[in-house]
Amino acid sequence: MHYLLNNPGTFWFKDDEENKFNGSIIEENNHYFLKTDIKMEDYPKYHNKEIIIGYVNKTKITLYKSHLWNPFETLTFSIDYIFKNYDYNSNLNFKEITLRFHNLENWIRNKKIFPMNFNNNYKNLTEYKLVKIKLKKFEIIFSLGNSVNSTDISFCIKPHYLIQIIYENKTPIETILKDINIIKKFLSFSMHNETEIKLMTCMVDNEFNPFNKIEVYSKLFDRTNEKINSFDILIEFDEIEDMQLIISNWFKISEKYKPLLDIYFMNFTNESYPEYQFLSYTQALESYLRKNEKYIDKYMGIEEYEDIKNQIIDFIQELIKNEDHKNSLGNKIKFGNEISLRKRLKELINDLKDYEIINKIIDRKKDKFIGEVVDTRNYYTHYDDSSNFKKDNEKLHILNFKLKILIELIILKELGFYEEFIDDKLMIKYSDII
Repeated sequence: MHYLLNNPGTFWFKDDEENKFNGSIIEENNHYFLKTDIKMEDYPKYHNKEIIIGYVNKTKITLYKSHLWNPFETLTFSIDYIFKNYDYNSNLNFKEITLRFHNLENWIRNKKIFPMNFNNNYKNLTEYKLVKIKLKKFEIIFSLGNSVNSTDISFCIKPHYLIQIIYENKTPIETILKDINIIKKFLSFSMHNETEIKLMTCMVDNEFNPFNKIEVYSKLFDRTNEKINSFDILIEFDEIEDMQLIISNWFKISEKYKPLLDIYFMNFTNESYPEYQFLSYTQALESYLRKNEKYIDKYMGIEEYEDIKNQIIDFIQELIKNEDHKNSLGNKIKFGNEISLRKRLKELINDLKDYEIINKIIDRKKDKFIGEVVDTRNYYTHYDDSSNFKKDNEKLHILNFKLKILIELIILKELGFYEEFIDDKLMIKYSDII
């Protein structure tokens, strides 16, 4: 990648090859930028052009997700992804992707994966294992092997684990990146540490392209991650007996319970104020309970409540003269059929009561725990100083931690792990904390 940086190149926007311009790719503030000689007065002409194609040092590249960075004198664009040696035709569509992730080797840890068989001179590994997961439109393959570096006096064996995604048909890069993000979140959840891509390549099937393997660069991939140890890991690779089931379920809940996972990972990877963290956790739980058909979402039928609501609103219209007061009461009546957070949490905890970790979370005092969550949510939503709620930062941190564990329990349950397995994992991991 380094020879593509700070060198002059010729570029053009997708579907506009006649209007070439000069520029150079630079690295600055932990990001890639394309500095161009495009004048500011030409900006409307190039507005919303997110794909840029060009040559640098006789290497053809495609820049994807370009955004105007500064509209001064000559234009500079930020670049999210760089495809090296890609002979761009009409779309960024691929069938096969190969990925390496930070800490993938530490997560898998080569336990019970495959036998170590070498040829006679001990220089080449002769066996490796593929773990395949078949999904609706593509297949995920864990390619588990070792790289061997040897000399006449020594040899070194290192795990060399890759994840491949093979689609049934050529797939747009936008869809591919979404699928990769779901896989990344699964790895992060299992490792209990945020992971990121170390390497990404796309295979192309094009007889006119001498480069079959397209390397992809992004500053998003360059982030370094601390190495994890065995205590960090929530679910080890070889503990997943049915990888097909678990990953299939992960993709399902990633769609069905997207707000739950989005909020979990937002708090997982970012340090925010504990008040905001708490509100987001309660929002995540409410979203999950609304989306889960198992839990009642309304006190009564929609049509039945609609009649009652209209009668109450008519009564308010006659009785109340102030328009603002009418609107305020009307809005409250509008949502009056929705189950309260207190009732939602009660149903959830009743459903999970057989888990030992739940009794640790609520300290065997269900109503008190639910009351603390509801009172805290109400205070930080309305900031009502006249309430009896007492601010206590230490208790808030503990409450946040308990809600986080509760969400992890929900995720593990939705993935299809057995009750005993979930209890064992969470009780061991958090035994010294709650």
